[in-house]
Amino acid sequence: MIRYEILMLARPDMTSDEIANLEKAFETQIAASKGKVITFDRWGKYRLSYPVEKNSYGQYILSRFDVSDELKGELLKNLDTLLKIKHNEQVVRFVTKLLAPDAPLTYAKPEPVDSSESRERDKTLSKIENSLKETKPAPTGTAPPKEAAAEKPAPEPLKEPEVEKSAPATDDDEPAEA
Repeated sequence: MIRYEILMLARPDMTSDEIANLEKAFETQIAASKGKVITFDRWGKYRLSYPVEKNSYGQYILSRFDVSDELKGELLKNLDTLLKIKHNEQVVRFVTKLLAPDAPLTYAKPEPVDSSESRERDKTLSKIENSLKETKPAPTGTAPPKEAAAEKPAPEPLKEPEVEKSAPATDDDEPAEA
């Protein structure tokens, strides 16, 4: 018997009923090829490194199974068709890997986003980010905030010096003789 695993990335809004239907379809395909499902484990919801089909989060599902060497090609082809055609709405990415015969059945998975510890950590990080935004000094070379400008009195406009104006001289005006 040869051991394989398939790691699937499912939509974040996939329900437990849809996951159960996927698991049942997996078991049916593997049983038809005289294989045996070792695990079908829902890991939980995780933040993705980059958006996949406009989703920033996704649910990971890991399935491990054994199959005979003679039927492995047919089974892998059927599972590929199952995920690409029948469950393409729920499973957006998947990868199949051949496991070493002496590979342990246990695996270490990271803490999912939908766990209580992750939610508390996210709340704490958002509080820190908000406090940093509030105390952040204004960058140099930019206009001061409007509040600071309102505190300074506006400079008074410059006044033109007053000049005495005299009436223009005419030809009729003769200088007065004394």
